Amino acid sequence: MAVQKKRISMSKKHIRQNFWKNKVYWAGIKAFSLAKSPGILKAFLYNKQVIYYIIKTWKSLEIILIDMNQRIR
Repeated sequence: MAVQKKRISMSKKHIRQNFWKNKVYWAGIKAFSLAKSPGILKAFLYNKQVIYYIIKTWKSLEIILIDMNQRIR
């Protein structure tokens, strides 16, 4: 006989989403700073014409690439 799935409360759902959003936010910050760094790493070269906006809001986290046609070098 099938048993109904136990419903997770909205507060637990929001807590889990916030953990994920926080992880993604810091990963984005780290990647962006790596891309800007002029150190020994040659894999990431920063192009000043490409502008990233990292927007953290309560509802969503978006990384917007303004110039998508231009290659990052």
